[in-house]
Amino acid sequence: MANLNTYPVAIPSLVARHPALAPLAATFPLLNNSEPANTPLRPAAVHEARLITTVLHASHGLGYPQRAVTTTILDEAHTRQTIIETIHGADTHLGGFANVLAIALNAVIAPQITILTATIARNHALQFNALAENYGHPFRGIPKTVPGSGNVLATTVAPGGVPLPPATNGVVNTVCPLLLGSTTATISAFTHAQILVLIEYYNEAFGVVPGDSTAQRRTKILNWVRFGG
Repeated sequence: MANLNTYPVAIPSLVARHPALAPLAATFPLLNNSEPANTPLRPAAVHEARLITTVLHASHGLGYPQRAVTTTILDEAHTRQTIIETIHGADTHLGGFANVLAIALNAVIAPQITILTATIARNHALQFNALAENYGHPFRGIPKTVPGSGNVLATTVAPGGVPLPPATNGVVNTVCPLLLGSTTATISAFTHAQILVLIEYYNEAFGVVPGDSTAQRRTKILNWVRFGG
């Protein structure tokens, strides 16, 4: 059963997510810290997360090493610190309550952590995608960040005569298979039906409105994959 004394989800190390930090981790090994899901809370984890954020800010200001500490990494360090503080704060203030409260709290915290993680991953993908094709790379898949199905949105913008795909409910922090390995050429060939699949999966309209032509819809999807909208 859920327990406030354990981590409800895995919290990866910053080095695992950003290998460019490995040189800095050689002298500051806390960057290798991770907290596996369902393992006991470590009392030192909050202090260590705060220290990591402080050191990364200093390293960013110094441009060390090779400007590997980007603003994206700083944002993720802050988010990671907030997640750890939130989990440990719940244990400190609510640990004496019944286990049913622990289950309820985990039900609230875990989805929010997943959405935060997906949002960070999406920002990384967008930074890559903005320049990907300049270097001959396909786009990175954009993770889903909005929970639920976009069936209602798809119904609203579906052109006459185009059947709706089966209702889907994509999982937060996963990528729709249609976008895996995608390029400008593949997105520019999407059909109305494929675009509706994306809308249902991501629960986002991408700026598509009723009356948009196929070409307009493709352009809006492409801008979303490259720049987030």
